[in-house]
Amino acid sequence: MNDYILFIDIETSDMPQRWNAPTKKVDEWPYILQVAWIVCRDNGELVKRENFYIAQPDLEQEEIISRLSGITPQEYQVMSANRKIVLNTLAADFQIYKPLIVGHFMDYIKRMLEVGFEREQINRNFQGLKKFCTMIRTERKNTHIFGGKKYLGLHELYEHLFDKKLPAQKNANVDVEALMDCFFELVRRGKITDRKIDKQKLGTTRRWELPIGLVIFIAVIMGASLFLVLHFFIK
Repeated sequence: MNDYILFIDIETSDMPQRWNAPTKKVDEWPYILQVAWIVCRDNGELVKRENFYIAQPDLEQEEIISRLSGITPQEYQVMSANRKIVLNTLAADFQIYKPLIVGHFMDYIKRMLEVGFEREQINRNFQGLKKFCTMIRTERKNTHIFGGKKYLGLHELYEHLFDKKLPAQKNANVDVEALMDCFFELVRRGKITDRKIDKQKLGTTRRWELPIGLVIFIAVIMGASLFLVLHFFIK
């Protein structure tokens, strides 16, 4: 495991309409409204933590506040920071600590960081850093007839591990601490090891993937429909 670990969580203005849109096409992606991260050593010793609300002049303030919890419009106006300053601060921590980056739904977080860095023309210095997704680690077979993959949300994982609930709110600062607790608890239980971190591949949690059972079902229906059409015309 790396000497340093950076846990990160974000809140965004929306979900993308096209999950496979290139991150250089920033107009097709939402905005990061809040980002929080914690840097610690591999033994859990805290090094630093950050929490920023990000000013997004392209969005209405009412829209922004509706996506966040525990902050009033007045507080957001006072507390929100310049987007470039925030992302440069994060980029500096990537450069200084060269950490293992841990997130829950890391694919999405990585893409949103790419979009944010692209908007501000900041070098994507996190691309070569090792990343780990706690959500992928919760993968289990879906009991639905069509099969597919199923993952635990961060709040579900936290409740499963600690038998208590997190506050139901959209707050990256709360979630990033829960993420850190879940990670080290999974390490303690032997569910996360250096080998599993090295073996994990991102890019496997795309929301647009269809379960294999559903793909087969659709193929059968299409095949049957084609057979009936051909049978009708041949007859």
